Amino acid sequence: MPTSTSPDDILTKADRMSMAHSLEARVPYLDTALVELAARLPSDVKLRRFSKKWILKRALADHVPPAILQAKKRGFNVPVATWLRGELHDMVADVLSPAALGRVGLFDRAVRAATDRRARFACKRTTAGRCGPCSSS
Repeated sequence: MPTSTSPDDILTKADRMSMAHSLEARVPYLDTALVELAARLPSDVKLRRFSKKWILKRALADHVPPAILQAKKRGFNVPVATWLRGELHDMVADVLSPAALGRVGLFDRAVRAATDRRARFACKRTTAGRCGPCSSS
């Protein structure tokens, strides 16, 4: 028996999953008439002087504050450096320690030495240039 998924079902799933993981997700415009209208618009209305979404911003001008319409695009930055210096520090140091890498046999001695130097340099919790797991050999 064939199955189908309605756009509303996809939107519900996307909304639930993004909220469950504290992510901001965007879904495409789903209104057929709006998409057809946008397809018929001339290029100079859609893109004006390298300003993307010009017509959309113009349409929203009476409803959205100028600061929002003129705001620069911001990406979603994952705080990897913070994690590696904080809650994941000990686990990563253990997994990437020269001893652990040597047991697994993934990297040669030069790469292990460079990894060890980088870990000591990046570690914020140093004592005389060394910190617990980062200083293991």
